Amino acid sequence: MIEIETKIVDFDVNRLRAKLKQRGAASSGEILQRRWIFNLSKNEGEDEFIRVRTDGKKCTIAYKHRKGDKLGNTEEIEVSTDDFDSSAEIFSKFIKDKKYQENKRETFILGEVEITINRWPMIAPVVEIEASSEKKVRDTIKELDIGGRELGNIGWEKLYKQYGIDLNAYEVLKFK
Repeated sequence: MIEIETKIVDFDVNRLRAKLKQRGAASSGEILQRRWIFNLSKNEGEDEFIRVRTDGKKCTIAYKHRKGDKLGNTEEIEVSTDDFDSSAEIFSKFIKDKKYQENKRETFILGEVEITINRWPMIAPVVEIEASSEKKVRDTIKELDIGGRELGNIGWEKLYKQYGIDLNAYEVLKFK
């Protein structure tokens, strides 16, 4: 499956929330996500990894392979699992390059589009817009007049780099 999404920074969070509520978007409320990232690729300009993630209720394992920063550049395969810790432990047995990360996420559903407002340690909020086509992503950005600076579908490593932070330097990335 191909993931089609983009990230936007330097936007007004409160304004975006208000516009989403005006348009009747359903919100999940803010949740804490915990994840283990198991890096598979060291190729420049390419992210390939396995992610084990939980929000306290649902736990998933995903394989992601991102080549470049275009909106439809990421192959993603995701399955559900019942046990966050055991799933992460299995991968840690054979993939040594691993990182633990946390973020807070609020998800809105607007028609067929998923809009998430993400807060990660040490950086400003990031909005992600995901849909089944690039046109739906672009139309949603225009409809909500999000503003800010669009980064494309870059990984969190590249996003942190824009803030002068090497995400790989953190074995554990949590809120204080």
